[in-house]
Amino acid sequence: MDPLILVGIASVISSGLTIAIGAISPALGEGRAVAQGLHAIAQQPDESGLISRTLFVGLAMIESTAIYCFVVSMILIFANPFWDFMQAHAGQSGLQDAGLIGFTSILVAGVTITMGSIGSALAEGRSVAEALDALARQPDASNSITRTLFVGLAMMESPAIFAFVVSMLLIFTNPFWADAISRVGG
Repeated sequence: MDPLILVGIASVISSGLTIAIGAISPALGEGRAVAQGLHAIAQQPDESGLISRTLFVGLAMIESTAIYCFVVSMILIFANPFWDFMQAHAGQSGLQDAGLIGFTSILVAGVTITMGSIGSALAEGRSVAEALDALARQPDASNSITRTLFVGLAMMESPAIFAFVVSMLLIFTNPFWADAISRVGG
């Protein structure tokens, strides 16, 4: 198969699956958090401001995992260095190896951020829901509850950030890609 076509196929498939699968976990986590937030407000209507503020910060953290997937997906479509290189060097010798490395890098970058965001999003959603439940039961402990939640959310976000960094490295500074393209046209 033509290496340019191979890179194009990998880009489209990886981009689509990255955002399609990568958006599921944040949606589930956010749904759980919002449902618990509504329950908490019904339980303690006088604390609705505190509960809502905590919920909104939690939702922002959960949503960030979907944003990481979205960014990788958009890069693979609109700023893909593998595609740009393959187009610029179409017809030259040695493109087959570069095409396979590009194909693999694209797929693995998408899988990495998608899988890396799943755990973070689900864990964050559960934690926000539990914190909202705790606020409804013990509003006087709000400082301790929210402080613990926010530190925990930062820690739970780390795996998704690590996956995002690895995806970016696979796309933009992959040493295997650099070696493969050094052989093109030679």
